[in-house]
Amino acid sequence: MKKIVAGIIVMVVTVIFIGQALSNQQLNTNDQEILSNKDGTTIEHSADSKSDQQSQEMVNDEDADEIEEDTPEIKPVYKVKTGDYLGLIAAYYGISVNQLMKENEMSKESIYPGDELQIPQMEEHIVRANDTLYSIAKNRGTTIEALRVVNQLEEEEIRYGDKLWLPKKSGSFKDPNGSSDNNSDKNSTVSRGSTRPVKQGGWSIPAGVELYYVKAGDTIGAIARKFGTTSNAIKETNRMKKDLLQPDQALFVPVNSSKSVHGIEAPQVKTVSGYGEMMHWEYANWHFPSGAVATVKDIITGKSFKAYRIGGGNHTDCEPLTKEDTAIMKSIYGGRWSWQERPVLVQYDGRVIAASMGGMPHAFDTVSDNNFNGMFDLHFLDSRRHKDNREDPDHQAMVRKAAGY
Repeated sequence: MKKIVAGIIVMVVTVIFIGQALSNQQLNTNDQEILSNKDGTTIEHSADSKSDQQSQEMVNDEDADEIEEDTPEIKPVYKVKTGDYLGLIAAYYGISVNQLMKENEMSKESIYPGDELQIPQMEEHIVRANDTLYSIAKNRGTTIEALRVVNQLEEEEIRYGDKLWLPKKSGSFKDPNGSSDNNSDKNSTVSRGSTRPVKQGGWSIPAGVELYYVKAGDTIGAIARKFGTTSNAIKETNRMKKDLLQPDQALFVPVNSSKSVHGIEAPQVKTVSGYGEMMHWEYANWHFPSGAVATVKDIITGKSFKAYRIGGGNHTDCEPLTKEDTAIMKSIYGGRWSWQERPVLVQYDGRVIAASMGGMPHAFDTVSDNNFNGMFDLHFLDSRRHKDNREDPDHQAMVRKAAGY
């Protein structure tokens, strides 16, 4: 009897176990897709897993859309300063006034200090090892001053990895009032036999003349032979006082002619009443040549004296013309010579140019009996120091002050 009862219990337990197993198998079958391969094997793919994956993909897509929508187009913003005008700002960025007005939906050119102007999209440059503002400006065909302004840099120092906005290549600060077809490529020249004036880098180049940039080792005689002209024709065309040449100096050369060409002028720059033209160094270097005598007026004291330009390739090296001029210059500095930068106006040949003066006598002396043992410096827009070929931020600030900015 006991054996019969035990057998019945075993059978019941077995039936219950088999029933549960069949139930679990049915549930798993409902949750899975059974895919048969050609070799008869099966691949099980969980419906829940597929659903979870699709849900995750939808979430990721939504996140991506949200990121795209939240990433605005980044453009430079310029904060207007006292003395700014649209032509000046546009020239810094290498764009036209019309582009600037359109970007800011302006109907008039009126702007006021503190206004913020949107600038059209510009190219970015990531600073690399050994980059300097000078090298970037030279490669870009712009100026250090323009790079500093568009990037709102207080100093000239930049660091590896910095991001800089680059002014458009078609523009340059050199000619704020010039047309948009200016070409700043120093290697281009007017073709020989040209019969019309050509605008190049801000210069108006007469017919029959080439704009040549002096290279190291050049002499006036060698340049004259190269272009089929004479040394005197070159000197008279450029109103030169001496035969001294400096690398990168702009020189207008008559082509296949011994006749000098007259009437060439440095480009005009819009000025603030009572101040000087913020004339680029290339133009100031040509307009106020070595060997010339200019009147230097200190803006702060109002005192003036005569200065003789010795030379200088990166900025002008000068001496007071006479001992009386030396006495006036020394009084401007309070009776003691100093490297301190001062805003001055340089008046020469009908033009008044914004400049910065450093008053410490240094280096060699060329003018006798003027009680000044050495020379002093005059800096102009984008001129550079001799020692490192870099702009001096303090001198550039004084140039802007002398221009009324």
